[in-house]
Amino acid sequence: MQGAGCMLQGIILFLIFGKYNSHRANNMNNYRDLEIYKLAFDLASRVLIYSQSSCDEAFSQLEMLIVLYPDMIEFSLLSKEYEILGRKINTYIDYVDNNWRT
Repeated sequence: MQGAGCMLQGIILFLIFGKYNSHRANNMNNYRDLEIYKLAFDLASRVLIYSQSSCDEAFSQLEMLIVLYPDMIEFSLLSKEYEILGRKINTYIDYVDNNWRT
């Protein structure tokens, strides 16, 4: 996994320095001016939305299983965990929306 992280860093550096010449690099105010940052932000936003949707779907399916099999307490425990996870993901999405503006 460590090798994959290094490869990803190399790709990002190549995209940044391969795409932007020294003139553009001198005119940038901060890293948020980079197109790659904006692309990464959009991708991260989508991943968070997909994560929230997946969590909501799993929670809904667990609620259905609780109705169908009330004797199995494992479903109730998992349902509570997914509810907590959904709240945490939602809170993080709100944080990103309010504080990570591009």
